[in-house]
Amino acid sequence: MRRPAAALLALALVAPLITCGGLQKASVDDPCVDDPELCPPCASDDECVFQGNACTDYVACAHVNAELAFVQIGCSEALERRWPDDEACLCVESVCQSGLGDDW
Repeated sequence: MRRPAAALLALALVAPLITCGGLQKASVDDPCVDDPELCPPCASDDECVFQGNACTDYVACAHVNAELAFVQIGCSEALERRWPDDEACLCVESVCQSGLGDDW
């Protein structure tokens, strides 16, 4: 009798995270690859960062000085999307890129 109750309790604790976005990953875009004019050339991995808004479905791997704009909305922590680790946004042949897309 205790196992079903424990399983229901665990499901009740995890379900809001799954349904509210807490465990959902953001899709990754590489705008410096798609449109090189948006970004200055990079010289090191330190110049490449993930940028965006954790409340939206997308994150961009781009040069820190890229000409990008992001919507400035807020949301509860439960609705925020997960981003890849910073080490996944790299300077490759002078272009900031992750190559992750939706596969990370």
